[in-house]
Amino acid sequence: MGNITNNMLCIINALPRTERIKLAMISFLFFSMALTPLVLSQSAQADGGGLKVNVHVNSAGKICVAASGENLMCKSSKGPGAVQFQFGEGVVKVGDKFRACFKGKCVTGTNGPEKAPEDVYLPSSSGTGTGSKNTVNEPPQSTDSNIKKTISTSNPDLSILSVAEYSSGNYFYIVGEVLNKAPTEKTLVKVTATLYNSARQVIGTSSTFTDPSTIPQSESAPFKFMVGSNDVSNINLINSYKLGVSGK
Repeated sequence: MGNITNNMLCIINALPRTERIKLAMISFLFFSMALTPLVLSQSAQADGGGLKVNVHVNSAGKICVAASGENLMCKSSKGPGAVQFQFGEGVVKVGDKFRACFKGKCVTGTNGPEKAPEDVYLPSSSGTGTGSKNTVNEPPQSTDSNIKKTISTSNPDLSILSVAEYSSGNYFYIVGEVLNKAPTEKTLVKVTATLYNSARQVIGTSSTFTDPSTIPQSESAPFKFMVGSNDVSNINLINSYKLGVSGK
């Protein structure tokens, strides 16, 4: 192979300068044509992906979106407007449902047959939604309309905010965020949930770290519990729960 390459270089160098220029131009065009499909393929992949969800809100705050197959966690809204989320390709199929939460209110949306983003309109805790099939004007759904929650305030540096609960399939979810009020960052921030039945008996406990688990000063991070059969024998027995938070 080395001898063949050397012989070719000798032949090319022996050509007149104009012929060498023509040969270089032909080689450039050949490689450009060969690489174009690869570049287009990579571009298409970058522009692909799964269902896009535009969540419209009327104030600043954290917006959280999830489906049974993927949790997109939370993004911050700086004010009235829309924030876009995108699921992985094939995660939310046509007819599948997803969940969006904002300031303690949640809405369940459905992926329609049109190949277009789904628009969700969520009010703040004191507002109302408008103008969409995916609009919420009511408290978040849950496994029991009488479910009560208690938020511990024993930690002066960390506050649990925007808590909502809902059920999907055989799971009970609790979502929210933790605000760091300390003058320094907090690490290994963990939220603990204690679950009770109607007799106020403990039927399960669970804990999870915020994402990320380190929260800078004056910032917040989301958390999510997914309570299943490994945590309680039957999620329908959940009558109330209590949340606590710790960090270093």
